[in-house]
Amino acid sequence: VYAGQITNMDRGIGRILDSLDRAGVADNTLVLFLSDNGAAETGGLEPHTVLFEGSQRPGWRLDGGKMRAGSGPDLMPGPADTFAGYGKAWANLSNTPLNDFKQSAHEGGVRTPLVVRWPKAIKEGGKFVDEPGHVIDLMATFLDAAGVSYPEEFDGRRLMQLEGRSLVPILKGEDTSEERSLYWNARGQGVRKGNWKLVNHGSQTPWELYDLTVDVGETENLAARYPDRVEGFANDFEAWRKRVGEP
Repeated sequence: VYAGQITNMDRGIGRILDSLDRAGVADNTLVLFLSDNGAAETGGLEPHTVLFEGSQRPGWRLDGGKMRAGSGPDLMPGPADTFAGYGKAWANLSNTPLNDFKQSAHEGGVRTPLVVRWPKAIKEGGKFVDEPGHVIDLMATFLDAAGVSYPEEFDGRRLMQLEGRSLVPILKGEDTSEERSLYWNARGQGVRKGNWKLVNHGSQTPWELYDLTVDVGETENLAARYPDRVEGFANDFEAWRKRVGEP
């Protein structure tokens, strides 16, 4: 069923791209495909009968029908009344070689591929680029591609500051070596500066430090070796958390 869903998605994306070709606008249309955050471990290691409590509540389906949430031979996914997760083992396989799962700030929860097609701007296609970006960059990217600026006010309301930066220079192959900081605060917390990453499993757990240049799998915790870097990154995270109003 999982493979079938991926196949159906591939076909759907193909139909969209074919439509752009037929309309004669593919050359100057920016298309981005970004996967969700890392694979979810929902479902455990063994068959179960409840994926999570909310799936059993009335009104889960628009037609009012009952759900059969869970997994295993008696709850094979596919029909409209099923709701399943493919479990921790398959999620671990999907995230290999990255550490941890969805909602984590470790790489298994935040590192996803972004595929971009924009023939008019991307002169050398088929390349892999390891420059870090974030979903907060998408708004800035779209505005830059359209040649418009982010307004200070809209419909009588003063807008929040634009946090992201445009990815257009990266897409055009320009030098974008300026270091930036990225932050996460979900089930785990994290801050990345350049290729250094400070991360934990929650506010009550110790910080871990990794050099993503050589350890994208986050296997060697360098926190004890670089305490000053840990302290500095942690202070930066706290300042960001307060500025954006994160709990």
